[in-house]
Parts: sequence; structure tokens; C-alpha cells
Amino acid sequence: KTQVRTLMKDNGFSVPKELVGKKVAMVGQIERKELPAKVLRHYLKDEGKTDAEIEKMKINAPQTVYMFEAIGVRII
Repeated sequence: KTQVRTLMKDNGFSVPKELVGKKVAMVGQIERKELPAKVLRHYLKDEGKTDAEIEKMKINAPQTVYMFEAIGVRII
């Protein structure tokens, strides 16, 4: 199972957390990126993980991730 981090273009809009698990259609671009460990840990912090949880993950090297920049989202 591949995870994709979704960002909203220019932070121009957001979607409610209640959409977790719901089907949506998105328009935008996806790309594969190599992110440094520091950035990956920052993203985990943004997601609400504690320092202890992040430390247990032992993220010490860059990782390849998929990032989707959405310009529109429609709830199906």
C-alpha cells in the first residue's frame, strides 16, 4: 500500500478532517520526491505524532515519497 501526501496548491483551500475514509476526486499533479529525514520528521510532527513516537520510527535517512499537489477536490 503506497501512501501519498496531499498538499493544496498555495495552501489555497482545505478539506475537513471528517473526509478521512471518504471517496474524493482530485485534480492536480503527483510527483515522486526524495525527502531528507529532517523534513519527514517535520511532516510527522504536523500530523500530530509525539517526539517519542517519531524517535521510535528511527527516520535517519532520506526516503522516497509521493506528493500530490491538488488544485481541486470534489467529494464523491
